Amino acid sequence: MGDRPVGELWGVGPKTEQRLHELGIRTIGDLRSKPQGEHLDELAYGRDSRPVVPDWEAKSISNETTFEEDTLDRELLRRTIRRLSESVGRRLRVEDQKARRITLKLRYEGFETHTKQLTLERPTNSDDEIVRSAESLFEQFPLDRKIRLLGVGSSELARADQEPSQLGLFAEPPATATLDRTVDAIRSKFGNASLRRASQLKSE
Repeated sequence: MGDRPVGELWGVGPKTEQRLHELGIRTIGDLRSKPQGEHLDELAYGRDSRPVVPDWEAKSISNETTFEEDTLDRELLRRTIRRLSESVGRRLRVEDQKARRITLKLRYEGFETHTKQLTLERPTNSDDEIVRSAESLFEQFPLDRKIRLLGVGSSELARADQEPSQLGLFAEPPATATLDRTVDAIRSKFGNASLRRASQLKSE
């Protein structure tokens, strides 16, 4: 386990992983040799002495998937990004949250992990906007090696009811929010596969 990337540890998010890399810590073995690694090392074995906070509000919402086989199939990667983005959007709406920052996590074969982030002009929980943001981040990654894992995350959360009522020039129209919640209701009743985007059907 010592040679595994430090980003695989529970409790290590994109910012923490970047900071650890800056400190020269890239593997779990590197982390164990440092004093500051004691707490994260405990988390790696499922031990956490911090008190439970029942009303804790999530600071980020994310979803990721590891492929059965490393892949360079661009259409498969795009479909996966859309699926993960929609899952994040749905969870944001369930939690009555909106996110201002979208993150795409990509792990190449060999377990080398990278993340890119995009800060939005205003928070959102719109599937379409999260998909567009994640896809634009995906275009910034070189596809010179096979991909093992993809993840889409959202952070800088704000409660939806705290958002200003005035819509900006590029704000999502109310109809989009209504459509997202209608799709949520249908999928909750009939399953996630009951509705799919036209772009997903064309790529299959």
